[in-house]
Amino acid sequence: MYELQVERMRCGGCAGQVSSAIKAADPAAHIEIDLAGQTLHIESSLALENIAELVQGAGYPVRAARNL
Repeated sequence: MYELQVERMRCGGCAGQVSSAIKAADPAAHIEIDLAGQTLHIESSLALENIAELVQGAGYPVRAARNL
């Protein structure tokens, strides 16, 4: 499982864009989003670096990312 701190992710639309970007690359990914904390918890077969790139590609800068 990975945890990412994501900037500018403040609403359901933002969460949807981030989820869609990840699901396009890994449809089996399990994603939990905490908008108040601007964090993502993700179980995916993708590497952490790839997930961070997908999130940033959707327009949301990643402040921090780590394996849990």
